[in-house]
Amino acid sequence: MPPGAAAHGLCAAVGVDCDPAGEQDIADRWFKLPDAIGLLPIPMTCALAVLGMDWMLRRPKVLHAGYGWFIFVALMVICLMAAIGLAYSIYPDIVIGRMTLYEAAAATESLQFIFWGAIVTLPAILGYTLYVHRVFSGKATALSYD
Repeated sequence: MPPGAAAHGLCAAVGVDCDPAGEQDIADRWFKLPDAIGLLPIPMTCALAVLGMDWMLRRPKVLHAGYGWFIFVALMVICLMAAIGLAYSIYPDIVIGRMTLYEAAAATESLQFIFWGAIVTLPAILGYTLYVHRVFSGKATALSYD
């Protein structure tokens, strides 16, 4: 690993800025006990994923043996943990310190209209997708220039 990569990886794994003094509420959520112990799985999972990817990328034989999917799964885990960390850090705010989730929500009538629209639209989209898949499945062949 390049010098400083571990420090940058740790900051990214924690999911907060390296200078948490910028938002004291977020720093308190992450670094005060007992919350810090409960949140420890997020940076630990990211650290294990980064170490696993580093180990895997240093062994090309393992990659060529069919374990390249591990890199993809590890990256998905890191992105998921980052999203969970961000959501935990700013909840219930949408705009940190200015607007909460509840203040940003639309009126109940508007949300009900959107809900019923989704109830009608999503099955139509899924049905069309299945229909198109059924019509076009098996039509593609291997590319050949012969």
